[in-house]
Amino acid sequence: MILELVLLAIGGALGAVARFHLTRKIAARYPTPRFPLATLLINAAGSAALGLIMGLRFSQVFWDLHHDPVFLMLGVGFCGAFTTFSTFNIETMALLRDGGPWRALGYIAATLIACVALFALCFWAST
Repeated sequence: MILELVLLAIGGALGAVARFHLTRKIAARYPTPRFPLATLLINAAGSAALGLIMGLRFSQVFWDLHHDPVFLMLGVGFCGAFTTFSTFNIETMALLRDGGPWRALGYIAATLIACVALFALCFWAST
C-alpha cells in the first residue's frame, strides 16, 4: 500500500508540474484569451498518452487497473494530474458567460471528440 501511494504521488507531482509548465508555454505562444486552447491541447495529449500506456501495458481496456504499479504511476498519477477536468469545467462556464452557448458547446464537443478519438487511436495503434 505504501509503495502504491508513493508511485501515485510521484506520477501525480510530475503530471501537475508538466501541466503547469506546458499551460504557460502554450498560452505564451498562442495567446487566445477567448478560447482555452492550452487546456484543450493538454487534455487531448493526456488522453493520447493514457491510450498509449493502456495499449502498451494491457491488450484490452478493463476496469481494475490499480494493481499495476506502472499504470498506477503513469496512468492514474501522471495522466490524472496532467489532464484537468476541473479547469475544463471552469473554462466552459467562462465561455458560456462571455462567449455564449455556441462557443461553450463547441469547446465541449472539441474536447470530447479529440480526447476520446486520440485515446482510442493511441490504444489501438499500440496493441
